[in-house]
Amino acid sequence: PPTVPTLSNVQTDVQENSNITATCTAIVGYPNAGQIVWKAYQNGQSVDLSSELLITAVNVSQPGDDQCTVRTQNSVTLKVNRLHQNISLACFVINQDFNPTAPETCTTDPETDLCAQTDPVTVTYPVSSISVTREPASTLYEGNTVTLKCQAEGNPLPTYTWTKVGDENRTLASVMDGLYSTVTLTSLNKTLDSGDYNCTASNVVENVKYATFGVIALVIYEATTPAPTTTTTITTITTEQTYRSTASTEINVAENINAVNNCDSNTVSKIAMGVILSSILMYSLLSSSF
Repeated sequence: PPTVPTLSNVQTDVQENSNITATCTAIVGYPNAGQIVWKAYQNGQSVDLSSELLITAVNVSQPGDDQCTVRTQNSVTLKVNRLHQNISLACFVINQDFNPTAPETCTTDPETDLCAQTDPVTVTYPVSSISVTREPASTLYEGNTVTLKCQAEGNPLPTYTWTKVGDENRTLASVMDGLYSTVTLTSLNKTLDSGDYNCTASNVVENVKYATFGVIALVIYEATTPAPTTTTTITTITTEQTYRSTASTEINVAENINAVNNCDSNTVSKIAMGVILSSILMYSLLSSSF
């Protein structure tokens, strides 16, 4: 009958873009009746890596093996990246007479399930992809409080160092908030706190130190400085007032034309009197000029 498989040559701590391997050995039963199959898991969930696994199998023998059974040695290779973090591999012995299909997991009873599983893989990689932000993102005034936040990818997790550009001797105390390194500045001062702030993230992978940095600029206004949106608001209001004045003039002209067209005698008389007075005034001005 088939036997519980054993694992060897297992690698569980590798650098990104390296290969991990594992070798599974077991008696699978009569010739052509059994085989070894592989499954992959990540954080306890089954994942399909069939297109990424390179599998090789050979038949081996040991002293005392039954000549009617086959001992198979099956090796798997996987090129890992950071997305493979916590991947584990399991090999199962399946046999058409005993275990025709492999169970979903190898955690219930390995001796019954005829399986063996590796520990989760730790993938290490240099620090990269740094981002520096601040809260709040709105305009800053003297006396305000602002929190600078820095995050970078890397395994082992990066360590962070903060400095103010041009004032590197200034101590900036930082704390970790989840995966973010944060620095909080209170009672902002335009002269002392305006400028560029540098966040450096670093880690060590296989005895080599890696580092990356990001910069964020702080612009701090005096408390009496008007808000940047004031000019835009005034312009909008002025435009509306001009439009309303033009519309009012057009309405007056339209009313005069309607009065003439409708033969409104009172209104027409007022219009005519205005025209006569305007003509007399013009004549008087011309006469005095001569």
